[in-house]
Amino acid sequence: MLLKRLAVGLAAMLAMILPAKAESTLDAIVQRGTINVGVGLGTPPYGLMDSSMQPAGYDVSVAKAIARDLGVKVNIVDTTAANRIPNLTSGKLDIVIYSFSITAERAKAIAFTNTYYVDQQVYVGPADQPITKIEDLAGRKIGVTRASTNDIVMTKKAVEGAQIQRYDDDASTSQALFAGQVEGIVTSGALPAPSRSTIPTSRSSSSWRRRRWA
Repeated sequence: MLLKRLAVGLAAMLAMILPAKAESTLDAIVQRGTINVGVGLGTPPYGLMDSSMQPAGYDVSVAKAIARDLGVKVNIVDTTAANRIPNLTSGKLDIVIYSFSITAERAKAIAFTNTYYVDQQVYVGPADQPITKIEDLAGRKIGVTRASTNDIVMTKKAVEGAQIQRYDDDASTSQALFAGQVEGIVTSGALPAPSRSTIPTSRSSSSWRRRRWA
């Protein structure tokens, strides 16, 4: 079973290569009076825009709590799976709060906090088209979020005949399924239901089947 961890990423190179007297990330945040936090605002219920077009969701609440404890303001920066690590290592962001699977490759560039949420990777598709094994995806068009663990796993599996369609965020991936642009998606377990509720033209919840993905 492949588990997905929700974690805060902090640029590891700052602690590893800067001299002892150099300004630390924390010092810079306090002096600036603002912490720049990357959150995926297309990943409900973790990150989304509310009815007033303001950032909301679980990750946004965590970001606000961190800013409160530091005594600074919070600047929420909408972030995608593809740009979250580059934006950290370039200094555009101070931290990222995102659905982040911890991998050895990612740990070479960034550091992770302790895991505070664990989710499962699942396949979501029409209930009348059951999938019992990954080989059943042959000949189907499958949606994933670009540069996510879901994308990495599906690319490595490389089921012959399966077409992988990549989208910039989880909301777009879910919408592609509900709009009929793909026949199924591989995503995090908590994402499909909130995404579905924001799309008026989607089918009823009974029309979809979820399956844990290994």
